[in-house]
Amino acid sequence: EIKDVNLHVSFQKELCEDLSLHGRIRVSQEGLNGVLSGRHSKLLEYQQRVETEISLEERIDVKYCQLRKDLPVDPQLFVSLSVKVTREVLSIYEPTPQEVQPNQHIEGQKSQRRRRRNRQKDELQQQQEQTSEPATDVVPKSCLSSFDPA
Repeated sequence: EIKDVNLHVSFQKELCEDLSLHGRIRVSQEGLNGVLSGRHSKLLEYQQRVETEISLEERIDVKYCQLRKDLPVDPQLFVSLSVKVTREVLSIYEPTPQEVQPNQHIEGQKSQRRRRRNRQKDELQQQQEQTSEPATDVVPKSCLSSFDPA
């Protein structure tokens, strides 16, 4: 549980800026959720400092993924940071029938992710066509991603 959400948002922004991490973080009283990219060593430091800040009895549930080696590093990284206060860590809001207008389509999260993934794939394909490289599939950023150049 996070007692002072606004104070924790400031902590998150300062920490991520200090460690050169980019992505998005949602902060609520019940906890936090986020997706970040940056150097692996900085992500490990981030995890340790967040665990210390909110005094957790258990470790944060963090998943690390490596960037794809067949794609350039820069397009796989987040370029900005967004830290927001939310009512819930994960929004599972479903509109009531009264909130839905007749003939209105309510798009689910899976459809939104699929459209975003297809859009990313199309953008990457266009970029590669411009550089005469063969197109490859795009993997959406769904976890902390790290890179350490060789």
